[in-house]
Amino acid sequence: MDPKKRKKVLDFKVPSNRLELRGILGVVIFQSKFCPELASWSSTLSELQGENVSWRWTDTHTRALEKIKELMNSSQMLKPWDHFSEAPKYLVCDASDIGLGSWIRQGELGSIRPCRFHCRKFSPAQLKYPTYKRELLAIIATLKFFEIQLRDNKFTVLTDHQPLLSFLRPRQTSQKLARWQAYM
Repeated sequence: MDPKKRKKVLDFKVPSNRLELRGILGVVIFQSKFCPELASWSSTLSELQGENVSWRWTDTHTRALEKIKELMNSSQMLKPWDHFSEAPKYLVCDASDIGLGSWIRQGELGSIRPCRFHCRKFSPAQLKYPTYKRELLAIIATLKFFEIQLRDNKFTVLTDHQPLLSFLRPRQTSQKLARWQAYM
């Protein structure tokens, strides 16, 4: 987040009317795509924007505003993706029994923040895959999802599933795995 915008957020005062609240919510809603919890906390404040709602600021609203300030100043905020950066890029994937989760990161390993998240449920057919295929599907689906960001960039795939290393060897037993290997 731009340091000037961060300072503006940290300097938010308790609004005294709807117009001031609208200014705060404008900044917060724009930034909500970079922070997973921001939208839910801002909804508490948005309730005061209704036409048939009388203006009454309570402790609940104050707590929500303080939480918003905290979140927007925390490491949970996503870092914007820089296509031209020479910093190392990482694709982090994991699969569970019901779906996959992944994100892309940029920068040195010790100091990097996520740039974007992706998650989805598996289809009924994919739920029947063995673990190594679900983990591999997580990588393939994530590569497709983040194709624009990763295209023409060197990146490292990080996963917690060691058996996937055997996938890089040429021997494949199914056409699906061969297609996935060709895609990679």
